[in-house]
Amino acid sequence: METYLIMRTHAMATRLIPPQTIIQLAFAKSLKDVVSLLALTEYREYIDKIEELSARSLYKAIKKVMINRFGKLIDIATGKFKEFLIEYFRIFEIENILMVLGKKAVGETISEEELTHIPSLPFDYQRLLKAKDLEQAMKVLKETPPYNTIREEIVKTVLKLKTILPIEYELHRIRYERLFKLLRRYEFITVKESISRILGLEIDILNIFNVLATVIYNFTPEIVLQMIIPNGLLLDPKKLEKVALSKRKTEIIRLLKDYRDIVEQIMNRKEVEAYTLAQKEIRRRFIKDRITNFTTFYDVLLYIKMCEYEFRDLSLIIHAIEYNIPRERVQAELINVP
Repeated sequence: METYLIMRTHAMATRLIPPQTIIQLAFAKSLKDVVSLLALTEYREYIDKIEELSARSLYKAIKKVMINRFGKLIDIATGKFKEFLIEYFRIFEIENILMVLGKKAVGETISEEELTHIPSLPFDYQRLLKAKDLEQAMKVLKETPPYNTIREEIVKTVLKLKTILPIEYELHRIRYERLFKLLRRYEFITVKESISRILGLEIDILNIFNVLATVIYNFTPEIVLQMIIPNGLLLDPKKLEKVALSKRKTEIIRLLKDYRDIVEQIMNRKEVEAYTLAQKEIRRRFIKDRITNFTTFYDVLLYIKMCEYEFRDLSLIIHAIEYNIPRERVQAELINVP
């Protein structure tokens, strides 16, 4: 069944938008121009259903394509591979939860329609949305598996500082622990090392943003140290602790030299640029580590990442058109382009 999943994934991957087309879309003058190009792809089925063209309606259409792609993979997968995919897709569930908590923290509302629902992740968002404030929302979250393992000290920090940053890292910690646990299964023996490197790279980048919160958000080292996620690729907890305690820019850059470009952008308070660089690095490593001699489950994760990046790039493009953002800036922030 794993072979069938991989074969179907390879077939689905042929429908991804090529990088040169993404660049062409980035310089589109209007949403109609974007629609004209996307009408030649699998997006047409969803675009044709749009009654009134806008960035919002087009965004909904491209999100449906991503969700449909992910749903197909979950339907095809079986056993531990299905479990892994569901856990891997939990990143979108975490994004949804953080959107809701962020609104609760500032006393604003959000509708369930704005969230990204991935099949086989039946989180009860209504209960979370109905929470009267951040404290009640945190209680609801802590009662919902798998987030019932949230540490109490994290909850206290969130409520004390009225910030969702600590819970963001806690949710990621829970997800990565579950992914690494699944990777220990014999089904993943041929891809364990490659997938572990990718997950470790993602964790390193999350931890960098975390420890540098002492610089850009004036968080105390005590706060960021409790948020460190284990199992990083190049950055161990001791090195991250030194970064959190350091007050010298040169020392911080030296300790994080493997990610110098990303670190400098963060320290210059250019977080969007840092995020783009980080995702490009993950994309580069994903492609570099691809096993070309034979097909594996690794190819499925590579496809998922390319789908995610395609969605994020298209989202950036259509909103850039609506808000008249310079196209050169848009091109610089594209992820799925080498």
